Amino acid sequence: MYQKLHPKLLLLFFLTVITSFLNAQNEAFDVMGDIIKEKIKSKSTLILPQENNAATLRDDFSVKLTDNEIGDEAEPFIVVNPADSTHLLISYIDLPGNSINFPIYVSNDAGDTWTRSDFNPQEIYSNEPFTGFNIAGGGDPVFAFDDQGDIYFSWIFLGVNFATFDTRFISFWAKSEDGGITWNVSDGEKKYIETGSLNLQTQTPGNFGAGVFDRPWLDVDRSGGPFNGTLYSSGFFWPGPDTVNDTSIVQTSGMIIKRKLVGVDSFEQARIQVSEGDFAQYGNVKISNSGTVHVTFGNIITNEAKHSFSTDGGETFSNPTTIGTFSPGQQGQVLVNDRENPAMNFALDYSNNNLYAVWNSLTANLSGFFTFSHDEGLTWSSPQSIAELAGVSDHQVFMPNIASNNKNEVSISWYDLDSEDVGNYMVMNSKDGGLTWEEPVPLTDAATDFKNYVSSNPQVPAPLFGDYYTSVKVGCKTFSVWSDGRQMNGPKIYVSSTDFCNLATSVSEITAITDQIQIKSLYPNPTNGEFSLDIELKSATAITMEIYDVKGKLMRDFPIQNLPTGSTSNTYDITDLAPATYLVVVKSPLGNVTRKLVVVE
Repeated sequence: MYQKLHPKLLLLFFLTVITSFLNAQNEAFDVMGDIIKEKIKSKSTLILPQENNAATLRDDFSVKLTDNEIGDEAEPFIVVNPADSTHLLISYIDLPGNSINFPIYVSNDAGDTWTRSDFNPQEIYSNEPFTGFNIAGGGDPVFAFDDQGDIYFSWIFLGVNFATFDTRFISFWAKSEDGGITWNVSDGEKKYIETGSLNLQTQTPGNFGAGVFDRPWLDVDRSGGPFNGTLYSSGFFWPGPDTVNDTSIVQTSGMIIKRKLVGVDSFEQARIQVSEGDFAQYGNVKISNSGTVHVTFGNIITNEAKHSFSTDGGETFSNPTTIGTFSPGQQGQVLVNDRENPAMNFALDYSNNNLYAVWNSLTANLSGFFTFSHDEGLTWSSPQSIAELAGVSDHQVFMPNIASNNKNEVSISWYDLDSEDVGNYMVMNSKDGGLTWEEPVPLTDAATDFKNYVSSNPQVPAPLFGDYYTSVKVGCKTFSVWSDGRQMNGPKIYVSSTDFCNLATSVSEITAITDQIQIKSLYPNPTNGEFSLDIELKSATAITMEIYDVKGKLMRDFPIQNLPTGSTSNTYDITDLAPATYLVVVKSPLGNVTRKLVVVE
């Protein structure tokens, strides 16, 4: 059975790795060093006293989604059922102390309430035959739906043996056939997408498994064509010694695709090369309604954003074309946070096969770029600055991500930072396939000061914000999920819903990703004088309720209420509030929930 790694030992081990990484001199070691830094997790948050929190502007109505006060939360991923826009799932890395978890939450009411699934990777690890390896980290939680409503989930496990400096670098997959509540894994080695190892002293793939397979991204063919139902996983692969020496296969490092065919309960052993002989990271895969498999990635050697496609179900791929460029930054440079990298993100409009991509570039400041293709990848637009599209050309763009619906609309979400590395998480929308953009909308009412997350002590790793933020578009709404750092106790997961059809009266609603407290209904809404709130609690608790205007000003607060387990309903008088759109914020030790309320004449 695996053991959990003690934080102090892991921190010492982490420093050994980083020292080796900083001494590396070529691109190969740089890539492997980034993977090591990214995947090793520890209880590393630099907790600052509240009086040093220069980023807290006012009492905020955008609230964190869990009761985790210490451990970091990062790499959040959100997905929507293409056949049911009310069916959403979210997962992320949760570091509650000495362990690493990937909680999975399910919503069947468009994000109003969330239920935690039974997924527990620790139960899977306990049956693995890797004696002597401590749980040291992992990450990259990713979902994909097929056309039957079944859901696939993948994640990475990293185990370390201190005696040998060897690791187990394993990408797992699981499947849910009941909407995400329960999850099944295949037997034995069938549950692996890829197995490998890396030696932390040499920073090269080890002798176990086929090689290092990092940042696996998923999508399923839902085109109805000859490859319908095929599950694809893209990622960076660096072959190990046994793979390199196997003359029966030709396998180089670079971006690859692995497939799970219909009716088979395991991924193929074969790896399909997308890029050859280079170090390609930050890969994404999407399958269009024509069945074309699209892959975007960054070439670390040439610093180019790339796109490639396959029209034969992933058997062969086109010669990758350059869709943009980026700067990877200087060795050891930290502009905002230690997780800085190009971090490409990719979206596809299933109705017309438009493609969209965003990424970061690290020069003197963090820049973000956007490009699109309206002919399914044959040609791409000239990359545009996201800051300039947003009307803030002097601002930095940190961790951009992109989402598209099936109505020629696309949204970009990102941290918008000033020259002092302080700013809010934003979203902006285009209703014409990225040709023109509406004014950005802030998703946070209190800024994050990233200077407070950079430590001058090299023995304190930077908090794990992560570069895997995601969003999805469902009709008029964009659901964005990100790691928020405003409270200066490490990144915590937030999710918001923004209605771009009714921005004049719309505010972003924030829902707690928990099943401990749920608002079952708020009615009547609109109202002209009072409203009722139906709340369901898993355990008795005290709640407070506050009402804010859309600018974040506190308009009303109500006395603390001690509510019992189960369902309760209470009515509140707001006849003194002028007609407008407000936010009702319910706060409790079990979680916090925000709902929109419209007051009329």
